[in-house]
Amino acid sequence: MPRNSTKLAITQHVPRFKNMFGYSWKLFTPPATYNPRLYIVVRDSTLPDHADSTEILLPMVKEKQAKAPFNNPENIIDYLVNTSVTSFTYIIWHNDPLPGNTTAADSLTRRNEIGKVANHILFKANLATINNYCSQVIQEKQLFKKGNEARFVITEKLTRPFNEIGNIAYKEKELLVYETGFAPIAR
Repeated sequence: MPRNSTKLAITQHVPRFKNMFGYSWKLFTPPATYNPRLYIVVRDSTLPDHADSTEILLPMVKEKQAKAPFNNPENIIDYLVNTSVTSFTYIIWHNDPLPGNTTAADSLTRRNEIGKVANHILFKANLATINNYCSQVIQEKQLFKKGNEARFVITEKLTRPFNEIGNIAYKEKELLVYETGFAPIAR
C-alpha cells in the first residue's frame, strides 16, 4: 500500500489484528517447478564408457513411505540429504551468472563461478553430507569393486506444465546443477 493517511492509521492496529486473525500466504504459494534429483554414477576405470547410475532421492522417499508411521531414522536421513541438496543447489544458482544454462560452451564459466563459492562454509558442509551419504549408498548397494570410480550428479527435473499433463509426446527436461569428477571409491 502506498504511504498515505489510511495506511498510517491502519499500521498502528496491525499487531492486534494479526494476533486475532493470524494467517499465512503460504497457501497461495505456487507449486515448485522442479524436483531435485541426486544420482551416483559408478564406472570401472578400465572401461570408462560403461557407467551405471543410481537415483538417490526417490528411493529414499519410497523407503520412508513404506516404513510410515515408524520411520524416524528414514525421516532424519531424508531431511538431512534433501536439505543439503536444496541448500547446495541454492548456493550454486544464486552465484551462477548463467542460471539454467547448461551448454558445454558455458561449462568453463559455470565451473569458474562455482569455484568462487567452493570455499563457502555451507557449500563445504552440504558437499560433505552429500558425499558421505553417496558413500553409504555405494556400500549398501555393494558397488565397490577394485578399479571402480564414482561421482555424484545433482539435477533439477522440471515438472510437467499443467497444459501438458495428457500429452504423451511431452519430453521431460532435466537441468544440470552440479557434478563432481570421477574419483576412486574409498572403503
